[in-house]
Amino acid sequence: MGVVEEAKGLPNLSNERIALVTGAAGGIGQAIVDMLRRKGWRTAGADLKPSTADAHYPVDLSDHRQAAALIDVVISDIGLPGALVNAAGIYRGVHLPETGDQYIEEVMAVNLVAPLVLCREFIGRHVAGGSSASVVNVASVSGEMGSPDPSYAASKGGLIAMTKGLGRAYAAQGVRVNAVAPGVIDTEMAGLIPADRREQYRRSIPSGRFGAAEEVAAAVAFLLGDESSYMVGTVLDVNGGLY
Repeated sequence: MGVVEEAKGLPNLSNERIALVTGAAGGIGQAIVDMLRRKGWRTAGADLKPSTADAHYPVDLSDHRQAAALIDVVISDIGLPGALVNAAGIYRGVHLPETGDQYIEEVMAVNLVAPLVLCREFIGRHVAGGSSASVVNVASVSGEMGSPDPSYAASKGGLIAMTKGLGRAYAAQGVRVNAVAPGVIDTEMAGLIPADRREQYRRSIPSGRFGAAEEVAAAVAFLLGDESSYMVGTVLDVNGGLY
């Protein structure tokens, strides 16, 4: 199809639980894929890097056209996913004086525009077909309390607002939209935080440690499961008490 290459060799899974996870090769995204697979989900992973998802799609989410095309490609290949997890994200710890236009555009494109476009395509298919579904957006504590990287904080704050709005708008039609807001998670992305600020964060976390990607994945799995069926527009904090 040009902008998205289809995964090969996977049978049609339209009668099984399918979850589409973006950022599937990242620290949190990979943990989500692995967690969902253990819980019986078939996973479609979107990331420029390879992932362990059952089907992988090398998509550049900074290009909204590729994001818009992704849902139809997955449907054609393995069936309509019942779950969408927007876990892709960009963070580089850029302070305001060093914030360039290109960084702002890239962060907003991946962290906010791509989830919005994917929600539009995903929710639209389910509403048109009268089927239930669930979306979980991976936001950040930065979207709630701010960050020295204002571009990142703004993108995640927008994602939280989008989650609340879509949650209210589509719950009556059987589509639940929720989010998780991780604190500092021990992944490659956290390694971009300057050492002095990392130690400052560590001292300010009541739990006394950084989180594990698997702990975020467990929260995502909960929000996708039947146990959370009455949760709509919820932002579930996974931050060790960091506020």
